[in-house]
Amino acid sequence: KPQQILGQNCILSPGLNCKSYKADTAGITLLIENPGAKDLTVTGVNFTNHAACALSATQSLTSGSSATFTIPCTGGLSSGSQFRDDVRVVYDETDGLTGLVNAGTVFLRVS
Repeated sequence: KPQQILGQNCILSPGLNCKSYKADTAGITLLIENPGAKDLTVTGVNFTNHAACALSATQSLTSGSSATFTIPCTGGLSSGSQFRDDVRVVYDETDGLTGLVNAGTVFLRVS
């Protein structure tokens, strides 16, 4: 019952914000913001329990900017179903460390 009451959400660890999100039968779309001072390059987005939903990317995410990430799900998702999982955003810092991970959670209804 609690799952039916909860609204959709996307929560990332401090350092990145999930500004907007949706799920459809083709996959997951996340609008991710970099509120920090460092420029980043997102190199991937994946989910712990949905291996078929993954994105390899080279998307610049400069300080204060946002970018949309469309993560395809091989085999698709069922309309009307719920998508709940841990999300991992993999990124490199410009002039800094590489292969960093921001972990969070998503709970979406597939439209």
